Amino acid sequence: MSGTRVCVGVDFSRHGEAALQWSTAHAARFGWDVEAVHAWSYPWWAAGRLGSAAEDARDEVIASANRHLQNFVERKLPHGAETPKLTVIEGDVAETLCTLSGDARVVVIGSSGDNP
Repeated sequence: MSGTRVCVGVDFSRHGEAALQWSTAHAARFGWDVEAVHAWSYPWWAAGRLGSAAEDARDEVIASANRHLQNFVERKLPHGAETPKLTVIEGDVAETLCTLSGDARVVVIGSSGDNP
């Protein structure tokens, strides 16, 4: 990892909020960019009869997730903080973060939420 970008996984939880806030504060200290990433996937039982979600439903999920990520970031960052690049992508969370973080200096994730 040698870039000047912080890649942060955001899942809309309080742990994701902490990861986002830490990332933006840390990046601001060094003049780095931040990319907030929300990865999602349909559960197997929600897939259509051919094994994939209907295109219109998929598009609505993506649009909704984009709106939710935008609102989450706006609410959780301090006033005046630079808005990060927002990325919503369908895929496994760990795999997606690994792929998107290729040139990032830092990758940040919150706790899984299993521990208080």
